Amino acid sequence: MKTRWPVLPAITGLLLLSAASSTVSNQSGGGSALATPVFHHVHQNSTDPAAAIAAFQKIYPALAKATVGGFEGVQIPDVMSILFTRVTAPAATQPQSAFLRHVLSVPNIRELVQQLRSMKMDVRPLYTLEGTTVDVSSDTYQNGMTRAAYEEARAKGALAPPSRSGGYIIFRGPENVLIETTERTTLKPGEVAYGLVDMWQDHSICAELWYRTHLNTPVRAGRGGAPAPAYTEATCKVPKSEPSFPSVDKEGTRRQPGGGAAFGPVSLNWFVSQSDTPLAPTRGQLVDHIAVSVPALDPWIAKLKAENVSFLQQPYTFGEMRAIMIEGPSREAIEIIGK
Repeated sequence: MKTRWPVLPAITGLLLLSAASSTVSNQSGGGSALATPVFHHVHQNSTDPAAAIAAFQKIYPALAKATVGGFEGVQIPDVMSILFTRVTAPAATQPQSAFLRHVLSVPNIRELVQQLRSMKMDVRPLYTLEGTTVDVSSDTYQNGMTRAAYEEARAKGALAPPSRSGGYIIFRGPENVLIETTERTTLKPGEVAYGLVDMWQDHSICAELWYRTHLNTPVRAGRGGAPAPAYTEATCKVPKSEPSFPSVDKEGTRRQPGGGAAFGPVSLNWFVSQSDTPLAPTRGQLVDHIAVSVPALDPWIAKLKAENVSFLQQPYTFGEMRAIMIEGPSREAIEIIGK
């Protein structure tokens, strides 16, 4: 069910729907001289950080235990961390916030399914266009196919069979956090990669414009590397697509307009919200915020204040660094860490 931008080697076999969705023009404004931040971590609230860390390491043994900025968590060296704040009661996952799921890669997805089953973990069924369910996306027809496209292809006798190679699964991980895992055969046994954070956005193309304007994220290309149509704040709210499959929802998932924002080795990949109800704030929920890092914090504070970005927290200490917390276009909390 995936839309993907940018696409890592782990997932180049997935349908590149988001590469076809329209991008927005580069209107970074006065802060455009500042380099794009680098992804730093995803921060979760946890009733038992030690147990959550152990569970992540059992699923993905290559994850290293780490302490970053005074918070315990797991880390993929030179890429990013998942950090935990201890809370006294299980954090909420509803109403729906902008966070959707972690996206990791392993060398063999079917071995992981067997492992998760043995651990009694909740592998989410993926609903297909034929009304059945599968564990692995490649066990049904092409990713992101609408019912109309399926019926047309079937009528013409042009329906390609499932590839049954590669693909992805979706499951409930430690403390019920949603995780997608894709297959990347170039990884060695036991290795793991983390390249995407899947998110919902109230208006995906508008969100791309917001990230480009305020966080200087790069322009993404259209399909085949061709220039993509430019949008502005006045034209970025476009209709949602028809549902497509496979999907964790029986009625399918509306995938377009898609979008994303790249922060070094990790990117944000988003789907348009399935509801017309605005997304809830991430603060206080199971996944509390995402974080990026910059060399120097003060120029970013000046830029963001000049652009009237909403500050959730003014400068505070993060280990030996400083940080601020701002609010993104769909009320996602974004921590910016720097000197």
